[in-house]
Amino acid sequence: NIVTKNRSDFIAFLESKLRQEITSSVYYSSCKYKVVLQLQSKGLVIGYLKLGITNKGNEKVQKEYSALSILEDGIIVPKVIDSGFFEEHFFILIEPIKGKQKKPLGQDLNILLSELKHSPNKEFKLSDHPRVLSIKRRLDSCNMKQYLVQLEKVIASDNSKYLLVYEHGDFTEWNMQYIDSQYKLIDFEYASSNQ
Repeated sequence: NIVTKNRSDFIAFLESKLRQEITSSVYYSSCKYKVVLQLQSKGLVIGYLKLGITNKGNEKVQKEYSALSILEDGIIVPKVIDSGFFEEHFFILIEPIKGKQKKPLGQDLNILLSELKHSPNKEFKLSDHPRVLSIKRRLDSCNMKQYLVQLEKVIASDNSKYLLVYEHGDFTEWNMQYIDSQYKLIDFEYASSNQ
Protein backbone atom coordinates (compact mmCIF):
# COMPACT_ATOMS: atom_id res chain seq x y z
CA ASN A 1 0.00 0.00 0.00
CA ILE A 2 1.11 3.51 -0.74
CA VAL A 3 0.74 5.96 2.13
CA THR A 4 0.24 9.54 1.04
CA LYS A 5 0.96 12.22 3.61
CA ASN A 6 -0.09 15.83 3.37
CA ARG A 7 2.75 18.32 3.28
CA SER A 8 3.19 20.26 6.48
CA ASP A 9 2.84 24.03 6.38
CA PHE A 10 6.58 24.28 6.92
CA ILE A 11 7.48 22.06 3.96
CA ALA A 12 4.98 23.96 1.79
CA PHE A 13 6.68 27.19 2.93
CA LEU A 14 10.11 25.80 1.99
CA GLU A 15 8.90 24.57 -1.39
CA SER A 16 7.55 28.02 -2.16
CA LYS A 17 10.75 29.69 -0.96
CA LEU A 18 13.11 27.31 -2.81
CA ARG A 19 10.80 26.94 -5.83
CA GLN A 20 11.06 23.18 -5.97
CA GLU A 21 9.24 20.11 -4.69
CA ILE A 22 10.86 18.70 -1.58
CA THR A 23 11.00 15.34 0.11
CA SER A 24 12.11 15.60 3.72
CA SER A 25 13.32 13.11 6.26
CA VAL A 26 14.17 13.64 9.89
CA TYR A 27 17.88 13.37 10.48
CA TYR A 28 19.19 12.17 13.83
CA SER A 29 19.63 15.02 16.30
CA SER A 30 21.15 14.50 19.72
CA CYS A 31 19.14 17.30 21.32
CA LYS A 32 15.48 17.96 21.90
CA TYR A 33 15.41 21.68 21.19
CA LYS A 34 15.93 21.51 17.43
CA VAL A 35 15.03 19.29 14.52
CA VAL A 36 17.34 18.45 11.62
CA LEU A 37 15.86 17.59 8.24
CA GLN A 38 17.54 16.19 5.18
CA LEU A 39 15.92 17.84 2.17
CA GLN A 40 15.83 16.14 -1.23
CA SER A 41 14.56 17.20 -4.60
CA LYS A 42 14.36 14.90 -7.61
CA GLY A 43 16.28 12.22 -5.72
CA LEU A 44 19.22 14.46 -4.80
CA VAL A 45 20.08 15.82 -1.36
CA ILE A 46 19.85 19.60 -1.60
CA GLY A 47 20.78 20.36 2.00
CA TYR A 48 20.34 19.90 5.72
CA LEU A 49 17.92 22.13 7.54
CA LYS A 50 18.16 22.94 11.23
CA LEU A 51 15.07 24.37 12.88
CA GLY A 52 14.84 25.59 16.46
CA ILE A 53 11.73 24.22 18.16
CA THR A 54 12.24 25.98 21.50
CA ASN A 55 13.73 29.33 22.49
CA LYS A 56 16.99 27.54 23.31
CA GLY A 57 16.84 25.87 19.90
CA ASN A 58 16.38 29.20 18.17
CA GLU A 59 19.38 30.56 20.07
CA LYS A 60 21.59 27.60 19.11
CA VAL A 61 20.58 27.64 15.43
CA GLN A 62 21.13 31.42 15.28
CA LYS A 63 24.54 30.94 16.92
CA GLU A 64 25.44 28.40 14.24
CA TYR A 65 24.22 30.75 11.50
CA SER A 66 26.36 33.55 12.93
CA ALA A 67 29.48 31.36 13.05
CA LEU A 68 28.98 30.09 9.50
CA SER A 69 28.45 33.67 8.30
CA ILE A 70 31.69 34.83 9.92
CA LEU A 71 33.68 31.91 8.50
CA GLU A 72 31.99 31.71 5.09
CA ASP A 73 34.99 33.07 3.17
CA GLY A 74 37.19 30.21 4.36
CA ILE A 75 37.37 26.66 3.13
CA ILE A 76 36.44 24.80 6.28
CA VAL A 77 32.70 25.33 6.67
CA PRO A 78 29.66 24.41 4.60
CA LYS A 79 27.80 27.23 2.90
CA VAL A 80 24.45 28.50 4.12
CA ILE A 81 21.88 28.19 1.33
CA ASP A 82 19.05 29.94 3.13
CA SER A 83 17.91 31.08 6.55
CA GLY A 84 14.98 32.78 8.18
CA PHE A 85 12.00 32.39 10.45
CA PHE A 86 8.91 30.25 10.18
CA GLU A 87 6.28 31.05 12.82
CA GLU A 88 8.91 32.36 15.26
CA HIS A 89 11.20 29.36 14.69
CA PHE A 90 14.61 30.17 13.22
CA PHE A 91 16.07 27.85 10.57
CA ILE A 92 19.17 27.52 8.45
CA LEU A 93 19.58 25.42 5.33
CA ILE A 94 23.16 24.23 4.85
CA GLU A 95 24.68 22.72 1.73
CA PRO A 96 25.17 18.95 1.79
CA ILE A 97 28.68 17.67 2.40
CA LYS A 98 29.40 14.24 1.00
CA GLY A 99 32.43 13.62 3.18
CA LYS A 100 33.30 10.91 5.63
CA GLN A 101 34.56 10.78 9.16
CA LYS A 102 38.31 10.30 9.30
CA LYS A 103 40.59 10.86 12.26
CA PRO A 104 42.55 14.06 11.56
CA LEU A 105 46.33 14.12 11.86
CA GLY A 106 48.21 16.91 13.63
CA GLN A 107 48.81 18.84 10.40
CA ASP A 108 45.09 18.62 9.56
CA LEU A 109 44.19 20.05 12.95
CA ASN A 110 46.71 22.86 12.48
CA ILE A 111 45.10 23.79 9.15
CA LEU A 112 41.63 23.80 10.73
CA LEU A 113 42.81 25.87 13.69
CA SER A 114 44.63 28.35 11.46
CA GLU A 115 41.36 28.92 9.58
CA LEU A 116 39.64 29.76 12.88
CA LYS A 117 42.05 32.60 13.76
CA HIS A 118 40.71 36.10 14.04
CA SER A 119 41.94 38.49 11.43
CA PRO A 120 44.01 40.46 12.17
CA ASN A 121 45.73 38.03 14.53
CA LYS A 122 45.59 39.09 18.14
CA GLU A 123 47.71 37.56 20.88
CA PHE A 124 47.06 37.62 24.62
CA LYS A 125 48.60 36.29 27.79
CA LEU A 126 46.20 33.96 29.56
CA SER A 127 45.59 36.61 32.20
CA ASP A 128 44.24 38.97 29.51
CA HIS A 129 42.79 36.52 27.00
CA PRO A 130 39.10 37.36 26.37
CA ARG A 131 38.05 33.70 26.39
CA VAL A 132 39.88 32.96 29.64
CA LEU A 133 38.30 36.04 31.21
CA SER A 134 34.84 34.85 30.13
CA ILE A 135 35.53 31.40 31.60
CA LYS A 136 36.57 33.03 34.87
CA ARG A 137 33.34 35.07 34.95
CA ARG A 138 31.29 31.96 34.20
CA LEU A 139 32.98 29.92 36.94
CA ASP A 140 32.43 32.75 39.38
CA SER A 141 28.76 33.18 38.46
CA CYS A 142 28.19 29.41 38.78
CA ASN A 143 29.88 29.43 42.19
CA MET A 144 32.53 26.94 41.05
CA LYS A 145 35.31 28.36 43.20
CA GLN A 146 37.45 25.18 43.20
CA TYR A 147 37.80 25.34 39.40
CA LEU A 148 38.41 29.06 39.50
CA VAL A 149 41.33 28.45 41.88
CA GLN A 150 42.76 25.82 39.51
CA LEU A 151 42.39 28.15 36.54
CA GLU A 152 44.17 30.96 38.41
CA LYS A 153 47.11 28.58 39.06
CA VAL A 154 47.37 27.77 35.36
CA ILE A 155 47.20 31.46 34.45
CA ALA A 156 49.92 32.35 36.97
CA SER A 157 52.23 29.60 35.68
CA ASP A 158 52.12 30.60 31.99
CA ASN A 159 53.51 33.77 30.41
CA SER A 160 53.04 32.59 26.82
CA LYS A 161 50.82 34.45 24.39
CA TYR A 162 47.86 32.80 22.71
CA LEU A 163 45.88 33.73 19.64
CA LEU A 164 42.25 34.68 19.71
CA VAL A 165 40.21 32.24 17.63
CA TYR A 166 36.61 31.59 16.72
CA GLU A 167 35.72 28.67 18.94
CA HIS A 168 33.80 25.76 17.52
CA GLY A 169 32.59 24.70 20.96
CA ASP A 170 32.33 20.99 20.08
CA PHE A 171 35.62 20.40 18.23
CA THR A 172 35.39 16.62 17.95
CA GLU A 173 36.05 14.04 15.23
CA TRP A 174 32.34 13.52 14.55
CA ASN A 175 31.99 17.22 13.71
CA MET A 176 34.67 17.02 11.02
CA GLN A 177 33.95 15.75 7.52
CA TYR A 178 36.79 14.73 5.20
CA ILE A 179 36.13 15.64 1.57
CA ASP A 180 38.39 16.39 -1.40
CA SER A 181 41.59 15.97 0.67
CA GLN A 182 40.52 18.49 3.31
CA TYR A 183 38.33 18.75 6.38
CA LYS A 184 35.18 20.77 6.87
CA LEU A 185 33.73 21.56 10.27
CA ILE A 186 30.02 21.09 10.94
CA ASP A 187 27.65 21.77 13.86
CA PHE A 188 28.62 25.20 15.16
CA GLU A 189 25.74 25.55 17.63
CA TYR A 190 28.18 25.94 20.56
CA ALA A 191 30.45 28.39 18.76
CA SER A 192 31.85 31.41 20.55
CA SER A 193 33.35 34.59 19.17
CA ASN A 194 35.00 37.42 21.05
CA GLN A 195 35.10 40.25 18.52
